[in-house]
Amino acid sequence: MRISLVFKNASYLFTSNVLIRLINSLATILVARYLGAYDFGVLNIALAFAFIASFFTDMGLSNTVMREATKPNANISELVSSYLKVRCIFALLTLVVFIFVINVLYNDPYLINFVCWLVIPTIFGSALQNIGSIYFQAIQEMKYTALIRGVSGLITSSTLILFIILKLPFSWLAPIYGISSILGGIFSIFIVTRRVYIFNGWNKAILNNLANFTIGGIAVIILPQLGPIILEKSTNLKEVGYFAAAYKIPSVSGVLIIQ
Repeated sequence: MRISLVFKNASYLFTSNVLIRLINSLATILVARYLGAYDFGVLNIALAFAFIASFFTDMGLSNTVMREATKPNANISELVSSYLKVRCIFALLTLVVFIFVINVLYNDPYLINFVCWLVIPTIFGSALQNIGSIYFQAIQEMKYTALIRGVSGLITSSTLILFIILKLPFSWLAPIYGISSILGGIFSIFIVTRRVYIFNGWNKAILNNLANFTIGGIAVIILPQLGPIILEKSTNLKEVGYFAAAYKIPSVSGVLIIQ
């Protein structure tokens, strides 16, 4: 019975991850064809910062919450409440640091505005989405984790495709992308609050050994995102666009291998 449950949960996550990553990658390639190299370079710098910022709103906290959730007599509601509080604090700190860093690194108002409009809502959207993912992983109902990821991914992909169909100005893409992340987060919170009260105490154990997971995440998550950011400093945004477009092609075929 236990093996069957593990297999079923793994299947939900595998299917949702593969399909959503594939759809998102294909949608991004279509956007690349529509935008052109320069604007696609701007988009990918913004996305790189969004991935990095999203990591710093978590910094391995998801792993420590899951560790505590697997202990006997774990209070899942209390853990989710603690996770929400810490992630909100991390999100606010990340927001302050991000605004400072982006203004130090760049002088172009066009680039700064676009990156900020995309990254700032994504910081909070990803934090809200992960609350649902963590909760349903903790209670071993991965179909809801898959549902949250699936709905969030489809919202993002749909907005990108709609952007192309309506031939909207490039400046609209950043807030559209950011708002889609927020919508995914709202959906996640909606599902969780139907099952559990998310303001239910505090468990400081989720902070134990957090630094170990943070260090590991920096190598795995942040380093792959530095390519567009570093490349822009040595070349130009058009070259960044060509690099990002070329990178997307093997990433689509590599989704199944990664999974």
